[in-house]
Amino acid sequence: MGCGVSHNVYEDPKVIPLKPLFESLDINEKCIQKLYNIFRICDVSEDGLISDVEVMVLLGMGNTPFMERVFRIFDTDNSGELDFKEFVLAVYNYCTLGKEFLPYFAFSLYDLDDEDSITIYETQQMLRDIYGKNYDKNIVAVELAKTLQVRYGKSIDINEFLHFSKANDRFLFPVFQVVSKLQETFLGAKYWEKLIEDRINFTNGKYVRFEDLLDKKYTELAKTEEEHPANKIRRKSIAKTIGQPIIVPPRRTTAANKKRISSPISKKNGSKIHLGK
Repeated sequence: MGCGVSHNVYEDPKVIPLKPLFESLDINEKCIQKLYNIFRICDVSEDGLISDVEVMVLLGMGNTPFMERVFRIFDTDNSGELDFKEFVLAVYNYCTLGKEFLPYFAFSLYDLDDEDSITIYETQQMLRDIYGKNYDKNIVAVELAKTLQVRYGKSIDINEFLHFSKANDRFLFPVFQVVSKLQETFLGAKYWEKLIEDRINFTNGKYVRFEDLLDKKYTELAKTEEEHPANKIRRKSIAKTIGQPIIVPPRRTTAANKKRISSPISKKNGSKIHLGK
């Protein structure tokens, strides 16, 4: 796709069929165009695919195993990268979680059997994934891991997890930071405030996994059940491969590309593509 002269998003033959899907999420054409421009900036190889690494470079933040898990759910073809549809769905889900639903989402990434309970080891692994390579040197993260084991023993259920994360705001603080950066970079924090409220109202204040939310909001029938995006994400989120080590594709970004996509404005042939609002 590249980042040259701006293209109209709905002139892209791969995006045209996605319009009903995006409209079901209340993302208008103007905002889809902005996301499309951002996607093109990240797509340094111009093959219509981006990696979580490229998104983190754009945000100016380090990549972590936790973020790899987040993006992997939406990588429905298991390619290790996201196409534009997968990118929009991932951004929408993450940016509309809000502080109320984010702990539920974090828990669900590790509750692979949907039993509303995870082992303390899995919770401690969550901490390691969130804090990444700096985990061992982070006093806060190490203390939180010890506290979890002392307080809950071998396992922790969803209610205990919610209580712990609320009482220890440092636990998910790095995740909230990433969400805030995503919101600000992708359309602006104010834009997402309304969609967060809409999501809460749509689910009557209850956390609903994104695949189930999408199933309810996207009412237009796909050609086959197999093609329904909610079903693809649902299968992906419960697949056994989620629990396996995450294989990240080789970075395709050069030093020059990193510098380019980390800038808030990308220029080529005199054109400008603006991020944010």
